[in-house]
Amino acid sequence: MKPHQLISILGIFLLFLFSSQAQAMRCGTQLVLIGDSEAKVLQNCGKPTERIRVKKCTDRYSNPFNQKTTVHSCRKFVYDRGAQDFIYEITFANYKVINITTHGYGR
Repeated sequence: MKPHQLISILGIFLLFLFSSQAQAMRCGTQLVLIGDSEAKVLQNCGKPTERIRVKKCTDRYSNPFNQKTTVHSCRKFVYDRGAQDFIYEITFANYKVINITTHGYGR
């Protein structure tokens, strides 16, 4: 195996290691799940560290055939709870959770 191929494989591995899909996020004793409302997330988890407006996002969960659908005007909430927990990014479309992603440990 050539050195540049090994570096590419290692890079892909690290990408998957530090960013992954999550099916749920725990906030105290409550869980945030795909399909939950934005209001429920705010009630259970409190104010996010950051709010981001996104022009387009991909929704894989709201249609019955699990096909990708492009949704316009989405929002993302980022929760960084410190070095002992992961950074969570929650994506909303039409005020419903469509994706939960983790991004390694917080600061």
